[in-house]
Amino acid sequence: DSGDEEGAANESMEDNAIESEGEEENYADMVGNKIQEEHGESHAQHAIESNIDPIEWNLECERVAPRLKYAIASDSKEWRNHLEQTKKYKKSIEDSLPETKAKLGKMGEEIQKALERIAKKEQNINRNFDNIAGDYRSKQTHLNQVSEKYNKLSESVTEMSSRLSEINERLEKIQETMNEQGNTMT
Repeated sequence: DSGDEEGAANESMEDNAIESEGEEENYADMVGNKIQEEHGESHAQHAIESNIDPIEWNLECERVAPRLKYAIASDSKEWRNHLEQTKKYKKSIEDSLPETKAKLGKMGEEIQKALERIAKKEQNINRNFDNIAGDYRSKQTHLNQVSEKYNKLSESVTEMSSRLSEINERLEKIQETMNEQGNTMT
């Protein structure tokens, strides 16, 4: 029952802290007011200088020191509690292991069956669509060949068009030359 002892210790410390809280606030206010009165300014504007008498300070430290100490109640049976708890967990695991193992085995079998069904359906789909896939591959090959021919013919048409335009330009020049010669002869 170390938890009860710790709880009681914590409660008594909290009670002492609440009682002394008022005293400490009064003391802090008193010291702060003295500093403000001496300097005539707020302590937030300048660094705080200590004007407290060292003897008063030591007396105050001696007064509050017992309240600041906290004793942890050591439990010599703590390791035994951990050992007992570990034994309980071990027993719990041993009790639930056969049932859990059976459930996991059953789940493993169901998963294995599902995987086998998926593999069979995949093979069936592959067999059924093998002809379609073959047709697709052959049509894709034919399309590639036709595209290649189209590209070659398209290049040829472009080349011939450029040659035609060159010939037309030359023809126009020749016609102009002939017209000029015909005009000069008449």
